[in-house]
Amino acid sequence: YENEKKVLKSFKNAKPMMGAKIINGRKAYTSLSLKEITERSILSLSSFDASYKRLVNPHSYKVSVSTKLHDEKAKLLKKYQLSSSSS
Repeated sequence: YENEKKVLKSFKNAKPMMGAKIINGRKAYTSLSLKEITERSILSLSSFDASYKRLVNPHSYKVSVSTKLHDEKAKLLKKYQLSSSSS
């Protein structure tokens, strides 16, 4: 397993993945219709290269993570590797 930090140079196509769902105990978003969800999914999938979508031998799809998340992941991997090697 390769635990190497890679940095995305351009964020022009990056989109936020998270947002507030509940604010002051109330739903903070408008639910999409099934048709809207379908259209959004098709549009999203169309942005992927075919090499990522093929079912046989697909390419790995890399995603960017924050420095904080990367460091936490490295810490957990190191902890797990130490605990599994001593067992």
